[in-house]
Amino acid sequence: MIKIRTVIPSFAVGVALVLASAPAALAEESVPGVAASVPEEISSQRADYVPQSGGAEGASLLAYPTGCGLVVLSYKGNLDAVGSVASSCPYNVTQIKHKVTIDRSRWYGWERLAENGTSAYETTSHGTIVSWYCGDKGTYTYKVVGQGEINNAGQWSTAAAYDEARYDC
Repeated sequence: MIKIRTVIPSFAVGVALVLASAPAALAEESVPGVAASVPEEISSQRADYVPQSGGAEGASLLAYPTGCGLVVLSYKGNLDAVGSVASSCPYNVTQIKHKVTIDRSRWYGWERLAENGTSAYETTSHGTIVSWYCGDKGTYTYKVVGQGEINNAGQWSTAAAYDEARYDC
């Protein structure tokens, strides 16, 4: 299982941060630019455990390698609903793949607005952004789901997180 923690960085409204399974000391270290505690008004937001999914043909995908992490942001850009996902490791990995989607809450459920997928090779970090023009659309809750996969010397691992934000475009 991967623990999702919601924290507030100095540059965004909200962020979902996933730290890979690691020694407790690593998970408790402070992250530069991120507040040490979660303000009361958002403390109930996105604090869940997400089970790992199984891979093809019964092969099991592992959680992100120790020390690697995944961050998902949902925020309003000028006249756009914007979502981003970023993965980072303290060492070079073979490949990082992302898929990021942005949905909005409707009376009938979640409406898919946009998605984007990208890959990077031989890197320590990778980021992917998706946006959707929301000018004059009204006030909605937007959900960004970010999924990441890391190939570290032939061993694939995965992580996923989401973030929601409500705003008027």
